[in-house]
Amino acid sequence: MANSPVVSKTISRADQSSEREPLAVSVTEAAVLLGISRALAYELVARGDLPSLRLGRRVVVPRQALVALVEDPEWVHRDGTH
Repeated sequence: MANSPVVSKTISRADQSSEREPLAVSVTEAAVLLGISRALAYELVARGDLPSLRLGRRVVVPRQALVALVEDPEWVHRDGTH
């Protein structure tokens, strides 16, 4: 079944679509992905708690940074609260 042209074509399309995802997202998109408000996301960027890049006038958050933050238990309770 893995050698089927339909399966191979589907896998190929999936690989291509993941390659087309942007390497960074807007602060608003990052907020949605994290499940927090836009205001909190901008506050975290301003405090340096949410890694970001300034590209001209635009501020973006690298996707890898979002994944790293979610996977890092120290980040969640950095201030010592639960």
